[in-house]
Formats: sequence, structure tokens, C-alpha cells
Amino acid sequence: MIDTHVESDNNVVEEWPIQVAKFGRNLTASEVSASNLSFDVKVCKFASKELDIGHNSVDFTKSLFKNTFDANEKFHEKATLCIFAKAHEYKCEHVNQNGMRCNGVPKLGELTQISGSVTLKKKFIGCTNWKSNEKGYRYLTISINVDLELLEKMFNDYSYHSHGIDFQINDESDAVEECFMVQSNSARSDECPFLHKIGNHIVKGVVSRKAGACPVIFYHIVLENLKEYPFIVTILVGQHNHPPPPP
Repeated sequence: MIDTHVESDNNVVEEWPIQVAKFGRNLTASEVSASNLSFDVKVCKFASKELDIGHNSVDFTKSLFKNTFDANEKFHEKATLCIFAKAHEYKCEHVNQNGMRCNGVPKLGELTQISGSVTLKKKFIGCTNWKSNEKGYRYLTISINVDLELLEKMFNDYSYHSHGIDFQINDESDAVEECFMVQSNSARSDECPFLHKIGNHIVKGVVSRKAGACPVIFYHIVLENLKEYPFIVTILVGQHNHPPPPP
């Protein structure tokens, strides 16, 4: 990494946007663009009042961040348990030439996709009896909410028993009085994974949008001499109107 002293130019801060910005003798920007790319979040209907905040920094030592982190970990753990159970409950649909249905068991596989110079590897759940050029075998995609490391450990070290755990029913003894579930607005599921103690009742929660669009503006500054200084400068202006998103 190149250590370079950069002298700030007050004109850059005062005159957004501009065509050319000077940050020092050797750092001249050829392009300045602005966008609203803040990752808005949504929280549970029964969210803790501690989540009624905005932020312009994240303090990892505060209990609020620990609580949201723990809730997020629990959410991913439950999503992983559910896909593991679903993989075993879901029967393979392949039928061979003799009319016999496949009796293979689920296995964790990896699909490699190559596009030009980019290689992308993606996990999926398939069947142990899979054969090329034959159709109908078990194939389940894995959502981004799943903990892949935990899922791999479960396939390698554990067996599934359909009557061992009901993955669809929450234990009321695990109900929370304060919910710290925070999800990205792009998350597909709107169901909170926790049960909540509301008065004398135990109820489920819905994860909904916390606030309107975040007002923070991202300024992206592309340097003219990228070969010598291969960096793009990003400056955030404003304060987020929502709690910090999960890690």
C-alpha cells in the first residue's frame, strides 16, 4: 500500500458536484459522481426502542451492536437448520427407466460458473444418485441467509431424524421481550424468526421498513492517475436515519 499525504481542498467540500477536484499535488480527480447507496434496513414490528436511532459510525463495543449481532447470528442459524430439514424432507423426483423413484439422500454440492475471466462457485443441495444427462434429481438453491460453514458441518457430522426437532415451531420458552432483529431492505423474508412476549401473549413479528430512504449521499471520486494510485475515494455526507445494518 502506498502511503501518501493528501492535502484537503476546501473547494471540494463546498462545491459538490464538480468536474475536477484537487486533493493534493499528485491526486487529481477526473470524475466525481454522487449516489444514494445507503443500505436501508428494516426491523421487527416489536423492535426494541434502542433501535430508534440514526448513526454516522458504528461502535462495536456497545451492547446495541452486540444484541443486533447475536440476533442476526440466531437468524442465520435457524435458516440453516430449516434448509437442512427441508433437504431431507423433500423427496427426490427422479424416476428411472423402470419406473423406480430415486432413493438417494441429499448432499451438499458446488456449482462452478465461468464467465470470461470470472469464476463463481456456488453451493447447492443435490442428490447422491445424480447422474449427468438425467433429469428430475433433487436440487435446492441456498439463500444468502444460510450459514454455509454450519450447513457443511451438519451434512458432514450429523444425521437427520424427522421427529427429532420441529424446525417450523418456535419454543415459547425462547420468546424475547426486546427484539433486536435488523435486516437489510433487500432481504426477501418479512417474518421475524423470534417469538415475542407482549403482555401475557406470545406472538410472532413482522419485519418491516424502519424509515424512509436514507438521506446519506455517497460521493465517488475516480483519480486521473489510477495506474500510479489505484484507488477510488468514497466520501459519505449526512447521517443515516436507521440503526446500523447487520454484519
